[in-house]
Amino acid sequence: MARYLVSIHSPNNYDPFLSENKAMSLTIDQLNDEMKAAGIRIFVGGLHPLSSAKFPVVCFIRGSRINYLSFI
Repeated sequence: MARYLVSIHSPNNYDPFLSENKAMSLTIDQLNDEMKAAGIRIFVGGLHPLSSAKFPVVCFIRGSRINYLSFI
């Protein structure tokens, strides 16, 4: 089965409380539920703005294991 990485980029000054509404949240929730039901969702998460990043990290997924590689 093919695997995909879905990534959403937001500008550094993006404020979800000003830019997103209830309909958008429901659509995102529906997409997550559909992917989960189909067994194709592996990980869902968000990142803080680049301005608050502490150090770069790369994540490798092999089977059910997640390995992190830090660059500090």
